[in-house]
Amino acid sequence: MLQTRYLARQSTSLNRSLEYSAYLKLVDYLNEVNLLLFQDAKVAAVFKDLGFIRERLEADQELSIEKIGLAWLILNRYEAALVGYQLGVIPEGEWAVWTARLEQDLQIPFVRAVWDQDVSNFDYTRGFKELVNRLL
Repeated sequence: MLQTRYLARQSTSLNRSLEYSAYLKLVDYLNEVNLLLFQDAKVAAVFKDLGFIRERLEADQELSIEKIGLAWLILNRYEAALVGYQLGVIPEGEWAVWTARLEQDLQIPFVRAVWDQDVSNFDYTRGFKELVNRLL
């Protein structure tokens, strides 16, 4: 009986880890595109032509396509950490550190500006939206 419970817990843990790994692979794809904003002027030009980005760059002279890309990398990192925490892959103590860092990074003006714009344009998880809005 004890061995069966242990194997069930091990199986659940493995399933959560696999689910988290698949999720992180998707985040990696997003981040590869974000990195291209820094590395490839043609990709940056394409993004600058997107209506919501063009409007944001025109409205906020402090923003640049590089700052937007960096903010996306930052936000993606914390949302991925939240998913890991929710799946039980990131322990409570480590999550406290992630939350404290997120709160600090949300004080960076361009990160806040991008969040304010992105929250209406992208489908962040409800839990992540609630966390960021609480920290702000």
